[in-house]
Amino acid sequence: MHLQKYRVLHRDIKCANILISPDGTLKLCDFGLARVVQQVSKAENLTPRVVTRWYRAPELLLLDNYYLYGIDIWSAGCVLAELMTRLPLFNGRDDNDTLKMICQSLQTEKLDQVTLKGVLKQTRELQLRQIVQAGSQTPGSV
Repeated sequence: MHLQKYRVLHRDIKCANILISPDGTLKLCDFGLARVVQQVSKAENLTPRVVTRWYRAPELLLLDNYYLYGIDIWSAGCVLAELMTRLPLFNGRDDNDTLKMICQSLQTEKLDQVTLKGVLKQTRELQLRQIVQAGSQTPGSV
């Protein structure tokens, strides 16, 4: 995503925040929850109460305060699935119901939250290593 180049987490990607121009160009709007990540090699301690529930990544549903760009990628994937099927992918009644729907779709419904948190921690550590290996670029002016 282009926002990553400038170290920006949108934190509220959903269908209502995507604009399409007459020539087919997609643009994000509503940057009210957006934050600039100070160091790309370190997850920030941020509030997990962002993103509309149906588009919220599992780490946010588990109230994880440390996250990076993956939450926006997850939301974009949910939006893409909704555009293709014309139905929300994970339209849970609450956070636990949404998390249960995600686990069922991944055929991991037997995972408990402690195990899932461990998997998410390992995933985050891998993402951080990949970011460090790729080298951080100084963002240009917006």
